[in-house]
Amino acid sequence: MGDASKQGKGGFLRTKIARRIFALFVLCALLPLVVLAFFSFMQISGQLQEQASNRLYQRSKAFGLSAHERLLGLEKDLQELAEQIADSRDLERLIKKSGWNAMFKFDGLLFLDAEGKDIHRLKSMPEELILPANARDHLAAGNSLLFTSARGLKEADVLIARPVPPVTEECNILIGKINPEYFWESAMLKYEFDLHVTDRQGRVLTSTLSATDSMTLEQSAERDINTAFRWEGQEQAYQAYSWQLFMQRHFMDDWTFVLSQDEKTILGPMQSLRRNFILATILSCLLVALLSSQQIRRSMTPILQLREATDKVSEDDFGVQVAINSDDEFGELGLAFNEMTTRLKNYRSEREQNEQDLLDAFENALRAATLESQFLANVSHELRTPITSIRSFAELLREYGDEDTETKDEFLGIIVAESDRLMRLIEDILDFSRISSGSLRMDYKKGPLQETLVDVVKRLEPLAGRTGALLGIEIDGVLPEMWYDRDRIIQLWTNLISNAIKFSMIPGDRIDIRARIENREVIVEIQDEGPGIKPEDQQFIFQRFRQVSTDLITDKPKGTGLGLTIANDIAYYHEGRIEVESKEGEGAIFRVYLPILDRKPKLKGPPPSSEADFAIAASN
Repeated sequence: MGDASKQGKGGFLRTKIARRIFALFVLCALLPLVVLAFFSFMQISGQLQEQASNRLYQRSKAFGLSAHERLLGLEKDLQELAEQIADSRDLERLIKKSGWNAMFKFDGLLFLDAEGKDIHRLKSMPEELILPANARDHLAAGNSLLFTSARGLKEADVLIARPVPPVTEECNILIGKINPEYFWESAMLKYEFDLHVTDRQGRVLTSTLSATDSMTLEQSAERDINTAFRWEGQEQAYQAYSWQLFMQRHFMDDWTFVLSQDEKTILGPMQSLRRNFILATILSCLLVALLSSQQIRRSMTPILQLREATDKVSEDDFGVQVAINSDDEFGELGLAFNEMTTRLKNYRSEREQNEQDLLDAFENALRAATLESQFLANVSHELRTPITSIRSFAELLREYGDEDTETKDEFLGIIVAESDRLMRLIEDILDFSRISSGSLRMDYKKGPLQETLVDVVKRLEPLAGRTGALLGIEIDGVLPEMWYDRDRIIQLWTNLISNAIKFSMIPGDRIDIRARIENREVIVEIQDEGPGIKPEDQQFIFQRFRQVSTDLITDKPKGTGLGLTIANDIAYYHEGRIEVESKEGEGAIFRVYLPILDRKPKLKGPPPSSEADFAIAASN
């Protein structure tokens, strides 16, 4: 009697069969969950690391190509100055006289004669410069030379050299020390990445790592170029990618870009999953211990049923259910087991859904990256077009300098027009950058609004005349004095009216500009007779990187696609808005609403659309 009571109160585990049944129940109930979670951890961890490696590769390659583009730009600036030097020995005077405006890109300039002696120094330059071997032969071939000068423990100076015409084996050399603040533009990298750049000799050109981590990275095991690797920092481990920019033939140097990201950031999503799993495991253990003890005390029959069910669970059949017809603890255990299998089934469904969500998010990110890539390609094309025109007509002038005055004036006029076009493109891109980063500054002053609209219409009449469009302006009464940034408001009118002119494709099309006051708001309408905008496209016209045309294949409009975006953002910074009304084939009306305020408009940070553009574009 005493032994039975003792066994009933907890001594049931003394029997071999009870221990076996208890152990079997625990293993069958918890082992699949543990194994499933373990392999899930391994799979998700591998996917996160692979995605991080791909991101590092893309970012390191993008940053390297961007650096190469900047080097080509600096080479062009230095070549422009070298062609103007001739017999001049005073660089400062020559720069002021020629109007060379690229000095902010360089920390210093050095003019050397054929024997390597200083002719003139400007600003900060190293006292002793050692040109690499065969540098003279490389420069004599008309190439540029890229080399570095050590600064003790600090990052090395980057210098670029160009031969001064006429280019011979004994020609003079112009050397510029590149301004690191201009060149390495830290805003090009997101904050969760670290950049480390070295030249062919292993000198550090720039690094966002600490001095200790930078030395650790340099002293790490030898690695192949263009490959992912792992290294241990002073406080944490990093995943990294090494990408080499080959410039030996052109610049006589190669640069290696190493982009690193700490593993804690990469594997951060695993922490939440691990906590939830540990909690679920603890709760499951407690539940298993309680219910199994009750069942063993009552009868072995329900245990056998549960054993058969757990065998099915171990085979990943989470839809199994047990039928225990009892109103005591066995019945509760059966219900608990059924609930457990349901939860396991739900866990699997949730995991599959999470994996699908990750895939969907990855596809959305790819679509957003495609939009950004299209924008960059469009900007590159638009910038290349005026540059090509300027260069072509400049070469014609240089090659056929004895042409008549009328032809020269025509060529010079084209060069000036293309230069103005290039400047407008650059200003649009700079404005876009300032607005996106929240660094745009507005100079609000109170003044008449009407004259800004009239001045823009007069200034754009020649542009409209070239396309055959007819500009008309109608102002209802006199517009009041308002608080506004004059330059930005002029840019707003210019962008909207220029957009209307661009889509006025038939000579004689009218563009009507109307202004009135209504409900303490100035309303300005710009109406054209162009091809109009499809209803499905109207939600995209103010988004960054988006352009809408009448024919997506043959009738793509010129430009960067930023004009309407910038106009909308300017209205936003004046607490206003822009609305569009259009039907396909019947033109379009853009309405600008500017509130009449008794105070300066309040800056509200970057426009909300700047954060939603990619999300909207990806979802469509």
